[in-house]
Amino acid sequence: MLRAERSRLNKEGRELAQERNGLHREAAKLRSEAQSLREKRDDLNSDIQRLKISREEARKDYFIKIDELRELRKKIKEVMAKKPRRSARSLEDEIKAIEWKIQTESPSLSEEKKLVDVVKVLEGQLEVYRERMRIVDKIDVLENEAKRLNDKTSAYRERILELARQSQEFHERMVEKLQRIGELRVRANGIHKEYIDHREKARAVHSKCLEIMGQIKGIRDEIRRKEEGERAELQACLKEKLSKEALAKLRRGERLTFDEFKILAEQKKI
Repeated sequence: MLRAERSRLNKEGRELAQERNGLHREAAKLRSEAQSLREKRDDLNSDIQRLKISREEARKDYFIKIDELRELRKKIKEVMAKKPRRSARSLEDEIKAIEWKIQTESPSLSEEKKLVDVVKVLEGQLEVYRERMRIVDKIDVLENEAKRLNDKTSAYRERILELARQSQEFHERMVEKLQRIGELRVRANGIHKEYIDHREKARAVHSKCLEIMGQIKGIRDEIRRKEEGERAELQACLKEKLSKEALAKLRRGERLTFDEFKILAEQKKI
């Protein structure tokens, strides 16, 4: 019974050890997968940080352009405050007419000087419109640059959101695997405790078996010693009987057998 109990405990212990080791292998696989997910998440987070830096640089440049646009719009108001009553086309037409007159009519020097002075005045007035156009051109360029930077910032923002979503997905999957590892660790620890318990019980049963086997051996040795004593005693009785019979034969003058002669010789009776 004890040997059967010991065998049962050892068999169940081996099965528990196999189950525990299987859980450890599964946990190791999950740990490797979790590490891979952590690395992917960290790589995405690094990309996100770089994109945020680039986005902030684009935003900074965008607001610089906005400030420049604000200044130019302010300046164009100042320029247009000097706007002459006549239109640019009217001023240009008059300047062309005067220049044509100077070229074709050959006025006197004094008249030509007056006409040149008029042109200068008209050019001064026309310069207001020209300055306005230069500012408008700059505004157009800055607006395009600001739009490009704003679009770039939006693209960065969308990319950051997408990478953040992927990073969160990797993080959640990693957390799930870590939680699973924790569950497996608890199960493996419980099974290991059972395994240790079975091993200790098997050792106790084994020790009991050894103890009983020792007791059985002692009993067998004692029985053997008693049997040997009894056999020796029986043999002594037989020898004594044979010895008496041999002495009786000897006294009667009868012939002794070899065994009878040997017994009497061993007892030094002849």
